Amino acid sequence: MNEIKDSSRDNFQKVMHGNRAVKYIEHLGDDVYLIERTEERPSLKIRIASIYIMGCGDVFEITAQNEDIDAIVLVGYCDKYSNEAKKTAKDNGFALFTLSEFMSALHRTGKSFMNYVPRSKKDN
Repeated sequence: MNEIKDSSRDNFQKVMHGNRAVKYIEHLGDDVYLIERTEERPSLKIRIASIYIMGCGDVFEITAQNEDIDAIVLVGYCDKYSNEAKKTAKDNGFALFTLSEFMSALHRTGKSFMNYVPRSKKDN
């Protein structure tokens, strides 16, 4: 598994604290975070990762160690995921996002959260 740079981890925490949908964030260890959200939205348990192009194998590796997460969030500036990785995550009951996607998805709940796709990707 790729090591997350301290600057990427710090940036993630900073942008979470600045998001209107986040009440507070708690680091649970091993790059797992509990995010308490505003407006009675349910809390999320997420695992951050930094993988240049996340594939299905990466999804399986992360979830084998973190079975009870709601999402994986890629925090590296250039990190992306394959379409197959996104589908694999969804088929296994959790979401997969880049950091910018996650920032918007935080405002959603239920299927709207799980199925969130930014407009730019919908148009393609």
